[in-house]
Amino acid sequence: ANEQACFDAVMRSVGIITLLDPILGHSKCDEIGKQCIAENKTIQEVVLEQGLLTQAQLDEIFSFENMISEIAGKPYEDLPIERVRESA
Repeated sequence: ANEQACFDAVMRSVGIITLLDPILGHSKCDEIGKQCIAENKTIQEVVLEQGLLTQAQLDEIFSFENMISEIAGKPYEDLPIERVRESA
């Protein structure tokens, strides 16, 4: 399969919001996902519009390497991004 086409399909999926859950919180991610579906937008578009993360942060989080690695097993404190919310 064409790697770029597959990656593009993943990036259009609302399911990738789960990567942002530890950073933005479940409630915010739920809100973002619903907005994406209602407005036919990508996760990145909505997150940028709301000013929640920068493009550089999104590029890192959703990089191809992170999408296929064991990022879920890494503590988020070890990732080069700042948490947007406080721990619940």
